[in-house]
Amino acid sequence: TAVNQSFPVNATLNTDSVKVLYPLIPGESATTEVIFETTNSNVKDLFDINPDHFIVQVAGRTNWNGQAENFSWDTCAFYGSLSLKIPLILQSNFLVFSDTIQINSNIQNGTTGKLLLKAVNGFPFAMKLKLQLFEPGGNEIAETIEFGNIASAEVDVNGKVSKAVETLVELEVENSLVEILQKTKTAVIIMETDKIGNETEPVSLYSNYKTAITVTFEKGKN
Repeated sequence: TAVNQSFPVNATLNTDSVKVLYPLIPGESATTEVIFETTNSNVKDLFDINPDHFIVQVAGRTNWNGQAENFSWDTCAFYGSLSLKIPLILQSNFLVFSDTIQINSNIQNGTTGKLLLKAVNGFPFAMKLKLQLFEPGGNEIAETIEFGNIASAEVDVNGKVSKAVETLVELEVENSLVEILQKTKTAVIIMETDKIGNETEPVSLYSNYKTAITVTFEKGKN
């Protein structure tokens, strides 16, 4: 029930009533489980009213088939419980992941070369990746390097990742960027979702998904 209203749960079961199993020997117990789900009941409509508590009513009859004697001892008890399993569905068209890294650079003056990015994406969406370099000892951004698109991991028919996908990117480094790389000590890697799945079917997120990123500087040949 919710505030000032109640909502009965209706189900299309095989029978009009639920047969509760009972023990055949005093002292033993029997368990009966009944599952109400979206395929056989109106539980989805129940959660739409945001219920604050549930009332379970059970009515039973002993010796219901008249074919055996039932027993009831002073130690007999009837226990009932209700458990709820609600799937978490996250719908989003845009996600951002970021991580702060420390930079130890030994680039010499006058050095030229290129930045090499290797990204092994284990998430089920393509991403745009950029690297923000910060001024030493402050929060001011000295330079933002755009690495472009990172390919999505492969997914199966259920939207779950079946294989991580590797992307390699090379960027030529200009003299001005070399000077920043020499001074900066902190950088932030930012990944923004570019395309989630095939943009029509949902994808699944699991706690073991990860993306491994390596950025290195390759010295040019003089």
